[in-house]
Amino acid sequence: MKKILMIFVALAAFVATTSAQEVKDSIALSGRVTDSLSGKGLPFAKINVRQGCYVYWTTVTDTNGYFTVTIHPYYWGYDLECCRLGYECYWKHFDAMNDIKNYAVRMKRKEIKPYDPYINAPSQQMEREGVKVSVR
Repeated sequence: MKKILMIFVALAAFVATTSAQEVKDSIALSGRVTDSLSGKGLPFAKINVRQGCYVYWTTVTDTNGYFTVTIHPYYWGYDLECCRLGYECYWKHFDAMNDIKNYAVRMKRKEIKPYDPYINAPSQQMEREGVKVSVR
């Protein structure tokens, strides 16, 4: 009985120390968003950090394409999503529990179409569906 109790206590201590080492209160995710062809930084790209289907943290790149966001990690990781008009959205899943610095996001250009939902206002969608909308 003593042996089982000692094994249980040792196992509990091991789990407590490994859990405490793995999870930090917050981690920093920083990097730069660039055009994949020119290598120039993309200003005003929207950065979303998701956990599951919810966006918990969001920011926008500066005029040179740099971003930093501080997040609170969970065991199941998080998703980085980056979107900018005229470019394909970028998505990456991270299981990391430590700071990520100088992460490079290279975005590919895409053709902007007249009915792209990313750029159209709700009034344009309504007009396509036959609802007359006047802008004052």
